[in-house]
Amino acid sequence: MQSQARVVVIGAGIAGCSVAYHLALSGWRDIVVLDQGPLFHTGGSTSHAPGGLSRISSSRMLAEFARYSVPLYAQLEFEQQKGAVLVGGLEVACTADRWQELQRRAGWAKAFGLDAHLLDARECQARNPLLDAGKLHGGLFDPGAGVGNALVACAAMAAAASLHGAASFHGQTTITAIEVNGAKVRAIITDQGRINTEALCWQAEYGGRCWGAWPGWKCR
Repeated sequence: MQSQARVVVIGAGIAGCSVAYHLALSGWRDIVVLDQGPLFHTGGSTSHAPGGLSRISSSRMLAEFARYSVPLYAQLEFEQQKGAVLVGGLEVACTADRWQELQRRAGWAKAFGLDAHLLDARECQARNPLLDAGKLHGGLFDPGAGVGNALVACAAMAAAASLHGAASFHGQTTITAIEVNGAKVRAIITDQGRINTEALCWQAEYGGRCWGAWPGWKCR
């Protein structure tokens, strides 16, 4: 493992791999990504994500994230597997309250420029013959939604980030300390060695609670 890095990313799930991928695309080099689990089935949220990809949200920020990331996952490939397949997504309403909620979601989609649209009960059944139109109030169809494979997306982004030596990924690595000087990170200490760095990006969801365990480190 290298002893010097421009940035150390902790966590090799979908978020950590995405950080490394986009930093590499922006011209960064000497990126080191660490995870305590095996790559890329690390045992965190990414490892057991069900894979549903929806673009519709009440938050403009989240909708913009989805507008960018969902097509990106569909473009990613690793060992002849795709990061996502955009088959479209259909939400249905069996109650009046649920139908009202879908109408609100359709409004959000329209406001954020997404091409999702409402369907009546028969149109829902036409898209999925297993549905009983007599029990439906209607549905909301998003043609840009799909099903993702998070592990394939991670592997593909890691492979792209690793091209020309921009990034290196290390699994089954335990962080034993974070060395700081005042408010600045100086080094990441692992069971595989010391990495000097002035930038740390923490993307390990479940490990976040350990931040305060190291002497001299304060959460801000």
